Amino acid sequence: MLPVLLSVYSWIYEERGGRVKKAVPFFVLLGAYIAYRVFGLETFAGDQQLRAGVVTLASTAAAATFDYLRLLVFPYPLKAYYTLTWYGPGSLKALAGFVALISAALLFILLYVSKRKAAAFCLAWTFIALAPVMNIGSLGEFSIAERYLYIPSIGFSVFAGLCFANFMKGGYGKGAIAALAVIVIVFGAMTMNRNRLWSNDLDFYIEMVRVAPTSAAAHGNLAHSYFRLGAIDAAIKEMEAASSLVPGNPEIVYELGTYYYKAGRFDEAAGALERAVRGRPGKEEAWNLLGITYAETGRNDAAVEAFTRAVELNPSSQAANNLKRMQGM
Repeated sequence: MLPVLLSVYSWIYEERGGRVKKAVPFFVLLGAYIAYRVFGLETFAGDQQLRAGVVTLASTAAAATFDYLRLLVFPYPLKAYYTLTWYGPGSLKALAGFVALISAALLFILLYVSKRKAAAFCLAWTFIALAPVMNIGSLGEFSIAERYLYIPSIGFSVFAGLCFANFMKGGYGKGAIAALAVIVIVFGAMTMNRNRLWSNDLDFYIEMVRVAPTSAAAHGNLAHSYFRLGAIDAAIKEMEAASSLVPGNPEIVYELGTYYYKAGRFDEAAGALERAVRGRPGKEEAWNLLGITYAETGRNDAAVEAFTRAVELNPSSQAANNLKRMQGM
C-alpha cells in the first residue's frame, strides 16, 4: 500500500499541482505486481479463489477491521490463530466495523480541514496499512493475524502520541500522565505474562488450542510438539482433531498416516495415506510410505504399485530401493 500512503502524504503536505503525477509511477509498479501475482504465478492463480459472495466478504472484512482495532487499543486476549467466521451485513461485529471505518473517514476529513496534518496522516496510515489484510479470510483458515498489525501500529502509535500531547496541552497533564503510567504498567505485566508462553512449543500450543479449539493449525502444531517429544498417542489425538476440522486437507491426512505408522497402527495408516494420495496424487513421500505400510501388512502387490508411483514421480526417491527389495522377494 506504499503508493497509496505516498499519495495521501503528498495530498496532505504538498501544494496543489503535480501530486497525482508523482504518484503514477508507484501505482504502475503496484499494478504490475498485482498482475504478476494473479496471472504470472500459476499456484496463486490456481489456488486462490473467492470463497463467498461480495457482501459476505465485505462484512467479514469489516468485522476483521473491528478486531484489528480492538487489538490495537487493548491487545487482550492474544491468539496465534483466529479461526475464520463468515459475517453477514447485519451482524453486530460487522456493523461495528463499518461504523469504525465511516467514523475514521469523517475524522480524517475533520483533521485535514482543521490543518492537523500529522494526525490526519497517521490516521490514514493506520487504515491504509490495514487494507491488504482486512480480508485474508477469503484465502485461508484465519480471519485475522496479529503479526499483520506491525505496520498499522506505527501510524496508530504516533496518532495516540499526538492525542496524548494534546491532552497535556489542554490542562489535563496530571491525568494524562497517570493514565499513561497505568497503561505502561498493565501492558508491561501482560507482556511479561505472555512471554512465559514462549518458553517451549508444547506449552505454547496447548494454550493456542485452549483459546482456538476450532483451529486445525493449532491442533496440528500441538501434534507436532507431542510427536517431537515422543508422545505418539497424544500426537495422534491432536492430529485426528485437526483432520476432523479440515477433512479434505491431504497434508494433514498424510501427517496423520505418518503418526499411525510410527505407532504401529498399519491398517489405520494405510487408510489415511490412501486418502492423502487421492487428495494429492503428486506427493511422492505419501506413495512411498503407503508402499511401506502395505508391505508391513503383507499386501506386497499393492506395495509394489505404490512404490512404482513414487518412483515415477521422483526416480531418485527412496522408493526406488524399496521397490527393488520388493521385486527381489
